[in-house]
Amino acid sequence: MNSPQTSQKKIAVVGAGPAGSMAASLLAGAGHEVLLFERKGGAWEKPCGGGVTAKGIERYPFLLDAMIEKKSIRHIELLDHQNRSVHLPLRVPLYIYSRKALNELMLQRALSSGARLVAAHIKALEPKKAGMILGDSDGEASPHWTLHTSHGSFEADFVIIANGAKSSLADTLGHNFTTADYSSAMGYHLPLREDFIRIQFLKQFKGYIWTFPRSDHLSLGICSKLSEHSADELKSFLHLFARKIYGRGIPANAYFYSALIPTPELETLHRLKITGPSWALIGDAAGLVDPITGEGIYFAIRSAELLVQSLLEGQVDQYPARVQEDFGLNHQRAAQLMPTFYTGRFWGGEFTTRMIQFARASRTIHSTLTQLFEEQDYLHLKRRLKQQFLRAMMEAALGVRPRSEKAI
Repeated sequence: MNSPQTSQKKIAVVGAGPAGSMAASLLAGAGHEVLLFERKGGAWEKPCGGGVTAKGIERYPFLLDAMIEKKSIRHIELLDHQNRSVHLPLRVPLYIYSRKALNELMLQRALSSGARLVAAHIKALEPKKAGMILGDSDGEASPHWTLHTSHGSFEADFVIIANGAKSSLADTLGHNFTTADYSSAMGYHLPLREDFIRIQFLKQFKGYIWTFPRSDHLSLGICSKLSEHSADELKSFLHLFARKIYGRGIPANAYFYSALIPTPELETLHRLKITGPSWALIGDAAGLVDPITGEGIYFAIRSAELLVQSLLEGQVDQYPARVQEDFGLNHQRAAQLMPTFYTGRFWGGEFTTRMIQFARASRTIHSTLTQLFEEQDYLHLKRRLKQQFLRAMMEAALGVRPRSEKAI
C-alpha cells in the first residue's frame, strides 16, 4: 500500500475484531502510533457463523496460511419451507473459522506491527480541535480527541470506531440506525459433526436457519429482521428444525448465543455517514454487512483496508467513495432485493421455493445460484437471470438437470 510521506500521528482504534485489528496493523506498520482499545482485553468468541468466502481467502491469503482452527466447506444445501432441497457444490471452498481463533490471529498481527493494546472500555469521546486530518504536516497541533475510559483518559489525532453493531460511539457521531436496520441472530452449539453448510428458508420470513460445521461442533442458528419475531418464536423454529433434521430436540445444556447484525435498509444506506472530521467507522459499526446474508467478516477487513489507504494518502474524504465503488453499490442492490428475496412471490409461489425448484431442474440456474453464493454479486443478478431464462426453460423441458441433483 503506497502512500505519500506523512508525519506520525496518534490513532485510536476502538474494537479489536477483524476490522479494528486490520486497521491497527496497517497503520502501525506505516509508522503511526496506534492505540487499540478492546474492552474484553483480548480475543473472544463472537456469536456468528464465522464463514469466509473464496473472495476473502483470495484477497487475504494469510487467513488460509495461518495455522488456526478452520474447516473447509465445498458444499451447501438449500431447503425451502417444505424441505425441498437443492445441493450446490462450490467450485472453490469457503472456510468456517472459530471467531476466537480468527480474532486472535488478527489481533496478533496488529500487535506484531507495533499497535498497543489497551484493555479498557471507552466511556466517552471528547472532540478537541477540528480541521486537521491524517497526512497534515503543519507542525505541532493538539490532538483532536480525548477518549475517557475506565482506566483514565487518552488523546488521539484520529479515532476509528470498529466496536461492532449497535455501537454507542458510532451513535454519538450521528450514525443512528433504527430497529429496521438490524437483524436478530441466535443459536446453539450442538455436539454434531457435518461437512457442509445447510440453509433453510421459512415461509414469509425475512431471514433463514443455518447450520455451520466447525471442527468440533455444529453451529445451528437463525436470523430475522429485528422485532418481526420474538426470541421465543425464533427458538421454537430452531427446536422444530432440529427435530425434523436430526430426529431429536436441542439438548437443554447446549451452548446458547445471540447477537445483533446490522442489515441496513436501502434508505439508510443512501444516507450512511461513515467518516467525519478526524473520525471514521469501519466494519459492523459502519453497517457494512451484506443485507441479505448478514455476512460481514470480509467487508469488515476490506473496509479497514480502504480506510487506511485513504488515510495514508491524506484523503480520508475519499473513503466513502472507495467503499461505494468496491462493495457499497452491491450492498444497496442487496438491500433493494432483500424483501423480494425472502418474502416475494414468483410464478404463484414463494420466491425462495421457485429458486430452489428452478435450480433443481436447470443446470444454468443451478450454476447461477452457486455463483451467487460464491460471489454475492447482486448488481448483475437480474440481468443474468433474464438472459438465461429461455435456456433454463428449455433445460427444464428436456430434463437437463444439474449433475448433483440427478440422484435426488
